[in-house]
Amino acid sequence: MLTNIFTKQMKFIFFTTIIILSNVLIADDAIMPLAKDGKAVVEILQPEAPTSQEKKSALELQKWLSQITGSEFRIISKPGNEPYISIGRTAEFEQQCQEEAKRNLGKEGYGIYFHNGNLFLYGGTQRGPLYAVMALLEEDLGCRWYTPDCTVIPHRPNLSFTPNSRHEQPQFGNREAFFKIAMNQEWALHNRSNPRWFKLPKEWGGSIMAPNTYYNVHTLFRLLPDSELSKHPEFFPMRYGKRVPLKYVSQPCLTAPGLGDYLIKKANAVLDRYPDANMISISQNDSNNWCQCPACKAELKREYTRSDQMMRLVNYVAAGIWEKHPDVMVEALAYQKTFMPPKNVKPDPRLCIQLCTGTHTNRWPHLKVNQTPNFFPALKAWHKVGNPIDIWDYTVDFWDYMRPFANMGVVADNLKIYRKYGVKNVMLQGSFSWVGGADAPIKSWVWTKLMWNPDLDWKKLQRDFVRGYFQVAAKPLQDYYDLLEETRQSWLKKPNRGDDLIFDHKFISQAEQYFTEAEKLAASNPKLLNRVLVAELPVIHLRLKNAAESLKIPNSADKEQYKKLLVKYEKIARQNHIIKIAELGRPKLETDLRDLRVMLLGKRAIVSPGTIAFCEEVLTTLWSKAEIVSDPLAGNGYAVKVPTNNKAWSVQWKHLPLNKFRFGRKYAVWVRMRFSIKPGSKGNAFACGVYNQDAGSHLKTFFPVQDIKPGYNWYRVGDFVPVSDDMVYVAPCNNPGVKEMYCDRIEIRKN
Repeated sequence: MLTNIFTKQMKFIFFTTIIILSNVLIADDAIMPLAKDGKAVVEILQPEAPTSQEKKSALELQKWLSQITGSEFRIISKPGNEPYISIGRTAEFEQQCQEEAKRNLGKEGYGIYFHNGNLFLYGGTQRGPLYAVMALLEEDLGCRWYTPDCTVIPHRPNLSFTPNSRHEQPQFGNREAFFKIAMNQEWALHNRSNPRWFKLPKEWGGSIMAPNTYYNVHTLFRLLPDSELSKHPEFFPMRYGKRVPLKYVSQPCLTAPGLGDYLIKKANAVLDRYPDANMISISQNDSNNWCQCPACKAELKREYTRSDQMMRLVNYVAAGIWEKHPDVMVEALAYQKTFMPPKNVKPDPRLCIQLCTGTHTNRWPHLKVNQTPNFFPALKAWHKVGNPIDIWDYTVDFWDYMRPFANMGVVADNLKIYRKYGVKNVMLQGSFSWVGGADAPIKSWVWTKLMWNPDLDWKKLQRDFVRGYFQVAAKPLQDYYDLLEETRQSWLKKPNRGDDLIFDHKFISQAEQYFTEAEKLAASNPKLLNRVLVAELPVIHLRLKNAAESLKIPNSADKEQYKKLLVKYEKIARQNHIIKIAELGRPKLETDLRDLRVMLLGKRAIVSPGTIAFCEEVLTTLWSKAEIVSDPLAGNGYAVKVPTNNKAWSVQWKHLPLNKFRFGRKYAVWVRMRFSIKPGSKGNAFACGVYNQDAGSHLKTFFPVQDIKPGYNWYRVGDFVPVSDDMVYVAPCNNPGVKEMYCDRIEIRKN
């Protein structure tokens, strides 16, 4: 018994001692010094005949290690007496790390391996060694490249670290936060972004690259220019019995003999002109105007769909492209009428399908894609088909880049869903056209990290950015970002909450308190203060917009406050070269400022009794050359002058304030109009109604000439039950007897 006890005790002491000693040895062995007292104690080893990527990798490592330590790090081709950091496929890597050298890391994977006191950085054929360098600098040594003008590098003259041997591959191939601020080559490299809408240098491994951006999407009107109409009228759509130009807003005739051969010839000619291109999109135009010729309509009656017709054409053209350019990726578009997979035509398995999320995100931007019925069935259906899927994800309000958007966590969750359903590439479309947009800097950085690895914690990434980017003002800024997410979570719990999150007065007041504190903390640092103000711009914008759309008529004190906010809004925007604030509608800053001044500082029309919400001319979206003009007869001194020689929905109220309506209740639409009409005219003067992209028109009224009264008058359009995505429109009726038409105001009233 005593022997057994003694033996057990001795075994415990023996193995405990071994474990302790081994841990000490491992710890001593694993600490790698890089610099001591500002002097480098390692060298950077590159191959004797390095590739352009390996050269760039060595130079990047040398540059940033020097900035961290203040030391000079030598780049060598043969080992000396000092420990080294090996870059790429050096002879030492091939000899000493044979198992690692065999590892398949694809195009963009990287590896970091610590062995015999030396560090080996290696990777795949497209920026693998570069990504190993960036991972070491960022994850092990604390470097950050938050934005193109905000790099945070620690200063450590005595630099050592514990190497973490590892290897990783990105979860998606094309990884692009499509914001203007992220369109920077160095930023993309440092954050391991692999874009396709702007080029990374060939010597860095290149990019997923179309011949030029015109061939990334919506390409049929580029491959089939309208100048060909006289030569090949059969290729062009028949609309109301006549062959018409595409003009980007129609699709070609998909049953026309010879169209496929024509497009093959044009696509191959484009690829010949751009030999570095490795992809091309053969995709429909951005339109729902399809050919109405007898052949196209007959196919639709035989259970063919527009998706069948388009896929048949894309299959044929892609086969012709691959005969001449076998390595080029050909992409089709799943969008609008081609959103769901074809029923009868099987896509060529080599085709890449670019699936757009607009049916979900345009309506439910604060919900995950699997929480609504519009997009998720398409994702599952295309996954079942088996083709590689690219996601084109809409992550902003295209009508208003500036409004607060609490979708940081939504996109983070969506990326996990995309990965689960086999998505290969992801592009997150943000405010890409112009500088600006709500939270563009932080979203670009956080989402780029998540596209590499969706399992990362987005909240930790967000806090990382806030600490590094806002520095002494980080606390109130983090409080603001927490408020955004808390507001979304509260909205999710509300019954009958409506389709989209509305930021109310309580949110604005709390956000303003946080930014007031942040401004004080950053006041002594102009660069830091400007970052705070740019982050604050959406809250200022929202305060002004909500006031403009409020039923309350501003008093003198209100106007003084709005005047100061307008000055602040304009100053921040101009200092940061923000000249456009939307992609659609009236995107110019100048227009937005004018509209806000009219609504908040100018003459305000009196609200009609029973009005729940109203839309002045400055809040509308205008088409068909409609324009806002000064009109002393109008309620606020301005009106929309509508061209009368067409039937287009020239005046549109696109964003009804659903938070002001009671769920399921009927309301009445009224519109205030005036006309100049030739005596004796007949027919309709104008039309007005409510349209919904899902349900179609659920209110449409024509107003005959004989019912039009002199001067401005209110016209009752009818009743409707408001739902998400409703739009009120006003349109002329192409009546030659109507010489002039002015729209002053739209109101929604209680019945």
